[in-house]
Amino acid sequence: MKKDNKDKKPKDLYIKNRSVRHDYNFQNNDIYEAGIALEGYEIKSIMLTHTSLSGAYCKITDKNEIFIVGMFVKRYENGSVTDSLNEYRDRKLLLNKSEIKKIAKQVREKGWTIVPVNIHLSQGGKTIDKNGIEVRKKKNIIKLDIAVAQGAKSFDKRENIKNRDNDREQRASLKRNK
Repeated sequence: MKKDNKDKKPKDLYIKNRSVRHDYNFQNNDIYEAGIALEGYEIKSIMLTHTSLSGAYCKITDKNEIFIVGMFVKRYENGSVTDSLNEYRDRKLLLNKSEIKKIAKQVREKGWTIVPVNIHLSQGGKTIDKNGIEVRKKKNIIKLDIAVAQGAKSFDKRENIKNRDNDREQRASLKRNK
């Protein structure tokens, strides 16, 4: 018996950039949640987790807009999408002007980089009904978490690996001794 897709709830979406914690040092834990300007087929592809953040970074343009560069979004296979679409195209990030200014200041003064951390679904959306009362509707919105970080040096990476291995050995020895 075939099930209807109407009753199917959207699954939890969480796509993580695994290499970002290894390749960058986060001085202050400011993580900004940004919307992404996407096409319809890209939304469907991201919901199926056919995307990758490895090698992606963000840049600020002269017009104080932030774009994500190098994010891979696979073409949606079931759609009528032409072959000429670029899977690595630059996508505009949607942030408040004050957030963009704060990020731009950190990047300009300290020479840091804007890196994507993860993609997730956010419950949001406000509507006002005909009586003027604000009503919240559940609406799944794809969001990208970005952070301002400094590139890690190779000796820092080796030190982090060494500390992680030592911690793992200590936990294992405590477990054996119990």
